[in-house]
Amino acid sequence: MQMKEVIYLVAGFLIGTTLLLLQLNGYDKNCKIMKKSTTFLQRVNFFQEKSHNNVNLFNETLSEFLYENVKILCMIMTHPKNHRKKAIHVQNTWGKRCNKLLFVTSKEDLQLDTIILNLEDTRKSLWHKTKEGFLYLHKNYIDEFDWFLKADDDSYLILENLRYMLAQYNPQISLYFGHRFAKKGLKEGYMAGGGYILSKKALIKFANILVKDKTRCHIGSGAEDYEMGRCLQEEAIFVDCRDDHHQKRFFPLGIKEHLKAEVREDYWYTKTKYYNVAQGSIDCCSEYPTQFHYVKPTAMYLQDYLIYGVHPFGDDFDFQSNETLPRKLSLEEIIAASDVPSLSPFFESHQSHHNVE
Repeated sequence: MQMKEVIYLVAGFLIGTTLLLLQLNGYDKNCKIMKKSTTFLQRVNFFQEKSHNNVNLFNETLSEFLYENVKILCMIMTHPKNHRKKAIHVQNTWGKRCNKLLFVTSKEDLQLDTIILNLEDTRKSLWHKTKEGFLYLHKNYIDEFDWFLKADDDSYLILENLRYMLAQYNPQISLYFGHRFAKKGLKEGYMAGGGYILSKKALIKFANILVKDKTRCHIGSGAEDYEMGRCLQEEAIFVDCRDDHHQKRFFPLGIKEHLKAEVREDYWYTKTKYYNVAQGSIDCCSEYPTQFHYVKPTAMYLQDYLIYGVHPFGDDFDFQSNETLPRKLSLEEIIAASDVPSLSPFFESHQSHHNVE
């Protein structure tokens, strides 16, 4: 090889190496710029989210934020015969979106995270079972979660919508959510047992005060949801869970019952529902429903697919969502919204009293 060729070869190598180093340096700078931009966007998103107003984020990011900041422990009432018939299907569908999922039963199951209670698996013992379950949650999880859901093993919940609803409330206020029934003997009524929620403060009051007062909390048997309502009559705000259009979000019956137009005035549900809501069309129901009752296992998988797996082609599916989080409500606003007289014949006019502190 001639000297001239060697010089060209060395020069080409040096030039190529220099260009490569310049490119790598530029790439490193770009990476640093991208990292700084990402950090900035995260900070912007953080402050937007914290404001509970003007949030404009990817849908997934917003639901993730709610998952991390509106923490819900789900307590499901079941029994050994229903472990494979119902409980496992709750776990496979909506239950996996709880921050913590526990099943109250009388027998251990390696496929389920259980609270074992040595009680009879009968409807008569359901109140005692529910009470002991809540006491267990208070003892073991009160510092980890802000919201405590009790549901049956034939209920289906949309946790994203539930968190969206709960985001506007302070868990340090004693609050009680669910489908509200009017009932003679209970001034504030009670929430249907298929699915209701206690705030952290409500659970603390229930565990520390109410179960020790036999005049307000029945110790033995009784209708579970009625007894819970009786315990919380003056110790929690019975929250109006309807949406801004006064459409219901909790469904104590199968969805067909709420959609059909025929309404019998003597039907127990018609007489006991606390709020007057639309009936006979989809106008009955919020676009952000939270809970359905009497759902068969096959229907749970169907609802999971229709909610999370189906999207109509051509619909407005823009990742830059305009959805916003609701602002936090004050105690006065919560009370004012919830103390609405019922049209039920079972409603007894009274002056509400809330010993929520």
